[in-house]
Amino acid sequence: MKKRLIIIVPILILGGLISWRLAESKLEASAQAKARESRSKAPVSVELAAAQTRDIINTFETTGSVEPTQSVQISPKVTGRIEYLRVREGMRVTAGQVLVRIDQSQKQAEVRQHKAALAESKYRLAQAKLTQSTTNTSVSTQVQQQEASVASARAELRQAEVTREAQIEFTKASLEDAQSKVDAANANVANINANIKSAQANLENAIAKHNRTLGLFKQGYVSAQDVDNTRTAVSVQQSLLDAARGQLQSAAASVNSALAQKRSVGQQASITRAKAEADIEAARARLAQAKASLEYAKSNIQQMPAYKQNLEALNASVSIAQASLESSQAGLADTVLRSPLDGVITARNQDEGSMALPGQPILKVQAIGKVWVTFSVPEDVYVKMRLNMPATVAFDALGGRKFTARVAEMNPSANWQSRQYTVRVILDNSHKLFTPGMFGRVTVVTEKAPQALAVPREAVQQDERRGTYVIAVGKNNTAEYRPIATGISDAGWIAVKAGLEPGARVVTMSASRVREGQQLGTGGRGGKKRT
Repeated sequence: MKKRLIIIVPILILGGLISWRLAESKLEASAQAKARESRSKAPVSVELAAAQTRDIINTFETTGSVEPTQSVQISPKVTGRIEYLRVREGMRVTAGQVLVRIDQSQKQAEVRQHKAALAESKYRLAQAKLTQSTTNTSVSTQVQQQEASVASARAELRQAEVTREAQIEFTKASLEDAQSKVDAANANVANINANIKSAQANLENAIAKHNRTLGLFKQGYVSAQDVDNTRTAVSVQQSLLDAARGQLQSAAASVNSALAQKRSVGQQASITRAKAEADIEAARARLAQAKASLEYAKSNIQQMPAYKQNLEALNASVSIAQASLESSQAGLADTVLRSPLDGVITARNQDEGSMALPGQPILKVQAIGKVWVTFSVPEDVYVKMRLNMPATVAFDALGGRKFTARVAEMNPSANWQSRQYTVRVILDNSHKLFTPGMFGRVTVVTEKAPQALAVPREAVQQDERRGTYVIAVGKNNTAEYRPIATGISDAGWIAVKAGLEPGARVVTMSASRVREGQQLGTGGRGGKKRT
């Protein structure tokens, strides 16, 4: 029993304490809830500012160093002893001014040598042109002459062929005429033979009649006169027969003459035909010879490309000699080193009498009439920059004086290690205030929104649910959450593109968290208004 009491009493005491503590906690929670409700209904103390129109200027500030706009190393292209070098560091020089002169004796000798070589090449070319002109004229004349010979030979051949045809026709006509004479003579012979036969018959008839009449006369039947008449008739018939026989001999002679003439005509025709054929063959031979001569003359034309190539080779020789002369003249000109710009001598590496070598700098000239100020910018600034943007440069060495500049160069490639872009602004240095290597503080206006509606930077808030917003003073002086669209910003202000009207008051600072619709109090420490 005692053991039970010893266990139960502490449990009861612990339970009482827990109950008391729970009751106290409830009372405290109730009191806190009442206090929170009281505070939520009480106006919150805030600091306000009015949305106003102003210029928003976004700048980028960095440091840079002064560099010359041009820096040139004066180096020779030829080897030689320096004969003239009178400028020193700090001396101002002008473009075209002679700075260094190198020994010219060797280069002058080379120029004279190449002039002589050029003159010789030109002489050879002139001689070749003269020879080619004469040769071309001769070849052309020969070709024309042989073409004329070919034409003449063709004409002679045509004439010989025509003459042969004419002679053949004439011979045919002559032969036909001779044959006709032979035929006529033969016909005459035949006719005379017929006459002889008739005369022979008449003679025999007359003799027979005479014999009968003589017989009758002897018998006394006819008179002597009748015998004489018959004898006369026999004599007449004999004379006629003799005459016919004489005619036959004459006709036979005519036949022989006609045959001889025919043979003569045939022989003449053969001679004429042979001569005509010989004339044709001779004309053909002359034509072939003329054609061969023409081909030979034309073959000389084929030599003209060789002459042309020879002229081209000589022209090339002249060009090579001219190029060599120009090269030597350029080498002579290279012995005189002039300043390529107006500037200042900033380095002298050699003296008079020393040996100059190609590519080895003798002097350094820098143009400082205008100077660069070179600096680096990050990517987000580079994309906002443009050529000819205004900039200012302040120099600590000049007491912080500021000078107006403009963006003149922007390297489009970033440095692989720093991821920075190189930008240059240009400064007028006509007063010779800046020297290469000086340190300057550069300010570049990257963005500008003139007369933009803006609110203080601290008035703008952002969260995932509402996005970008401000707490504006609404009706009855209550808090009103307004989403806005922002633009560019500077150190203290942010441009508002949409969501606010000019003059609207926004909360820039509050003593506690401001809830939607909560009364706003502008009194006390937190109630100041920003203008």
